Amino acid sequence: MRRSLASLLLAACLAASPAAAERLLVGNSDQAIALSRIVTDLPPDIAAHAYDEGMAIFLDDGHFDPESVAVIERAIPETGLVADLPPNDRLFTEAFLP
Repeated sequence: MRRSLASLLLAACLAASPAAAERLLVGNSDQAIALSRIVTDLPPDIAAHAYDEGMAIFLDDGHFDPESVAVIERAIPETGLVADLPPNDRLFTEAFLP
């Protein structure tokens, strides 16, 4: 239940105000990591490392770095979890960004 509620709150925050969500993630790393741990159950050190690596794909204006997205697109199929990824416009949107 706690994991579902955290996921819903994060999704609502992102949908309502991407800029506010970005400020939360960038300006409050400790709180962002704590929120992510509710959803992921990762140990603190691994969650912090995932945060640092994950935030590196964002540009300062909230857009995704295309080179970083390309790296992820190549890496995910290598895990064997999926054969092919859907197009980026099915995975994320930058429509709400300036």
